[in-house]
This record gives sequence, C-alpha cells and structure tokens, in this order.
Amino acid sequence: MNKRLIGAVAGVAGIAMLVFALFSSHWVVGQDYGIETRVGLRSIDLCQPVQQQLDGPEKMDCSSISHAEIARSPSKLDGFETFSLVAALLFYLGLVCATLQLAITVLSSTKIFLHLPVRPTTMGILVSFSTLLLVATTLAIHPWKAVGWGTGYAVLLGGTGAIACLFASITLGRIQPPDEDWA
Repeated sequence: MNKRLIGAVAGVAGIAMLVFALFSSHWVVGQDYGIETRVGLRSIDLCQPVQQQLDGPEKMDCSSISHAEIARSPSKLDGFETFSLVAALLFYLGLVCATLQLAITVLSSTKIFLHLPVRPTTMGILVSFSTLLLVATTLAIHPWKAVGWGTGYAVLLGGTGAIACLFASITLGRIQPPDEDWA
C-alpha cells in the first residue's frame, strides 16, 4: 500500500483527534452535590439540571470558569496550580504538534521535501512524542483523584491523536529520499 497515503490519512486523523481533545472540556469528569463538573485544559464547566416549570422537562444549565479564576480561589484543591501549568503546556504544545503535522502532511503529500539541518518529520516525531508524554502527565497529576473523579474521553482522544501524529511523522519521514551529503 502507498506509504504517502497511509501517512497522510494518519496525519489528518491525528490532527482532528488532537485538536478536538485540546478544546474539549472532558479531560476529567465528576459529580458533587448534583453538579456535573467537566475539567478541560483551560477551563472547568459546571452543569446542573434545572427545571423551569414544575411539571416541565429538566435541562442542563452550564457555566464555565477559567483556570485562572480557580487559581485565585481559596477553596482550590491542592496541586491545582501544577495541573493548570501542565494543562496549559499540553494545550499549546498540542497546537504546535497539530500545526507541524499539518505542514508535514501537506509537504509530503505534494512531494516537497525541505532540506533543513533538522527534517520536519524528525521535529514531528519529537513534538508528537512530547505531546503524548504531557497527556500522560496531565492524567497522572490531576488533583481530583482524591475525590474519586475519573478521566473523560478527551484523554483517550488526545493520546490517540498524538500517537497517530507520531505514526504519520514516522511514515512520511521514511518516504523522503536521503540527503546527498548523508553518508
């Protein structure tokens, strides 16, 4: 099968999964006192059911609070500052990873190979792997473990997206011909 096609499909799928996960608020999910809480990389959504009429249907009413607002709160959990810092690092590194993977996919699909001191696919491998490590670190250090909250689907989606970007970078890097001065 065509390595260029496999790499391009993996790259596009990885970019889509990673970007969706980065903007999702389902990294950590939990519920306390009837309020459903969804933690994202930049904000926290608090949702609770509201019944406007006595016999009417319930609807979810949600509000969003940024990590910066929570960091100023005296009732924040221990370890929240570290989580917030790692989450911000993951968010921006993930955006760099998606952008770099998009450039790699477009350049490789059009058979344009740049001769730079460090190949873009090598940078893609490093950034994808770093993003994957930060996904795992974010999962490991979230401070809501103590209250029994679990991980949401965004962790799996972000990790899978980073792995797909890593696979695409490796696959697309292997189709590039070696440099003339490489020996």
